[in-house]
Amino acid sequence: MTTFVEEDYFTVYKWDIKNSLSLTQEAHFTLASVISGEGKLISEDTEYSIKLGDHFIIPNQMQSFTIKGNVQLIASHPNSKGGRQRDMESATRQVANV
Repeated sequence: MTTFVEEDYFTVYKWDIKNSLSLTQEAHFTLASVISGEGKLISEDTEYSIKLGDHFIIPNQMQSFTIKGNVQLIASHPNSKGGRQRDMESATRQVANV
């Protein structure tokens, strides 16, 4: 896994998978694009085939997942470090408490 960009608002990675990669979802969601090869995205008992040209979202509800195969992906997720994201979450909590 190579980190291309890590900023206040988002992080971008290149996942170069030769056999398998198991991850835990910590962001609100992850966007992924397959840039080479093919494989499977596995979460619990469900498998999804992925191949060159596919784009998909891994939601926060998919807390852990494995990608198997010979596949390269560009993946990105939002970060909560950014002030605006924190302000929006804080405002949402304040409205919910009214």
